[in-house]
Amino acid sequence: MSDGKKRQDKYVDIPAGSVTLQGELCFGTKPAIVLFVHGSGSGRQSPRNQQVARVLQKAGFGTLLFDLLTFEEERIDEHTGSLRFDIGFLQTG
Repeated sequence: MSDGKKRQDKYVDIPAGSVTLQGELCFGTKPAIVLFVHGSGSGRQSPRNQQVARVLQKAGFGTLLFDLLTFEEERIDEHTGSLRFDIGFLQTG
């Protein structure tokens, strides 16, 4: 954080219809939060997404990174690629 505070990431569960999504929440010093919503093969744990979040956090913004696919759905999508661009599926969970 820009004021010398140590980042305090918190893993959160986000209820979404019949599933629960996992996310990483980091509070900032500004009254703002940037949402990173991933559903197209580049998840919240990718180095690029983590780096962008760190830059925003250093500027004082809070961040919430989360994936639209559950762990099980990610495993299916890794082999089939069938879920990451299925907008109807992603919007309904």
